[in-house]
Amino acid sequence: MGRQGGPSPLLALSGQVDTQVLGIGAFQEVDLVRSFEQVADFNHAVHHSSQQAELMARAIKHAIINREVSHLTFADEVQVAPQPEHTAAKTPAGRVTPIAISPPREMLDRALHHLQKAKVGL
Repeated sequence: MGRQGGPSPLLALSGQVDTQVLGIGAFQEVDLVRSFEQVADFNHAVHHSSQQAELMARAIKHAIINREVSHLTFADEVQVAPQPEHTAAKTPAGRVTPIAISPPREMLDRALHHLQKAKVGL
C-alpha cells in the first residue's frame, strides 16, 4: 500500500524465451502474459515488431494514473535487439495530466486573508 493508503503504482518487466520456441515447451517457458492477467491492469507481450517505446510509455502511464500494476514481457530476441536510431525515448510531457490536488482558489484567498489579518494583529 502507498503512503496515502491506496495501492502503489508498479511496473513489472519480465523476460521470455525466444518467440520462435514459444508454445513448444521450451526450457523455462511460461505464459507470462496469462500469469499476470489477475494482477496487472496493463499487461502485454513486447515483440520484435512492436512499438516498444510506445508500449513502455503506456505501461508507465497506466501504472501512475491508475495506481495499479503494469506488466510487459520481453522475448529474448527483443531484449538484445539493437535500438533503431530514429526511435526517441518517450517522456510524460503532454501525455499525463498533472495529478496534484489543490484547494479551490477562493479557499486560498480566504486563508491568505486570515493570515494577513493575523499579522496585522501582532
